[in-house]
Amino acid sequence: MHFHVYLYRFTTVFMLTILFVSCTSIGPGRITKDQFDYNTSVGRGLQAQLLLNFVKMRYGDTPVFLEVTSIVNQYELESEVGLTLINGVPNSQRLGAKGTYTDKPTISYAPIKGEAFTRSLLTPIPPETIFSLIQAGWFADVVLEMAVRSINGISNTVGGYTTNRQSDKQFQSLTGALRRIQLAGGVGLKVKKQDEQNVSLITFRTAHTDEVEDDILLVRNLLEIDPSLQEIPLVFGSVRQSDQEMAMLTRSMLDIMSALAAYIMVPEIHAAEGRASGNLPADAYRLIRVHSSKEPPDDAFVAVPYHDYWFWIADTDLESKHMLSVMVLLFSLVQTGNVSPVAPVLTIPAG
Repeated sequence: MHFHVYLYRFTTVFMLTILFVSCTSIGPGRITKDQFDYNTSVGRGLQAQLLLNFVKMRYGDTPVFLEVTSIVNQYELESEVGLTLINGVPNSQRLGAKGTYTDKPTISYAPIKGEAFTRSLLTPIPPETIFSLIQAGWFADVVLEMAVRSINGISNTVGGYTTNRQSDKQFQSLTGALRRIQLAGGVGLKVKKQDEQNVSLITFRTAHTDEVEDDILLVRNLLEIDPSLQEIPLVFGSVRQSDQEMAMLTRSMLDIMSALAAYIMVPEIHAAEGRASGNLPADAYRLIRVHSSKEPPDDAFVAVPYHDYWFWIADTDLESKHMLSVMVLLFSLVQTGNVSPVAPVLTIPAG
């Protein structure tokens, strides 16, 4: 009888051990959760990094960008099951089990510098990228005011934390008309081969209303473009060569950041002490609004600490959130990928 009891208990322990070991494959179950978590964290990191650099430029500090070059996650699960017989008596036994789970992510960073810095931050954004954003649904007037210096000689506002010059009156009329045309689905961008080169062309589709047709005519008149031209070549530059092209002088990412830095509301004491220039008038905050407070904000979309204050964008400020999202998208588009992942400058085991 004792033998059968012993055999039964031994079999039970053996089966529990096999079951425990069979459950130690955790990798597949982590993929979805880890992808979501790291996707969210990297996105939030980009937003916070951009906002921090806006703030630093507002204070005359040097912007620095770190790129996440690799994320390597390693899992370990150790298990142990034991059976102890007390004094060799089969009926007196102790069953024990223990397990150890370890998550060891290794995240590598590298600063963007040298040629990668020049191409990513100092090179003007290609005009076709600007119109690609507009065609993708981003508001034409917001994108153009943010990323363009001039179109066919019509100048945008030149604003930053050191200089400020108002735009030509025609610029607001031009961008407003382009937004209304965009909302009616009347503007498009296409690329075709010409003389062995890709040429970007702006097209205005036939509108369904007289109002949109009037806006298309207004755009043509403001830009002094040949009214018979159905496809308008889009080129980079401040001066056009003829009435058959749209010359767009675009900003670099650093130019855009400098302009947006002016929209940061610094504490009055910092302006009085000369740490930063004074704030803009209350009605001037069109593109983005960045608040500051001594205490961490309760309901912020993104917040960063600097100079013992918190700088943040309200989660209820949809326009400012959209602007920051456009900046993250532009930053991703102009990334050249020249930062080498095989020789990271800084590698941090985060486990």
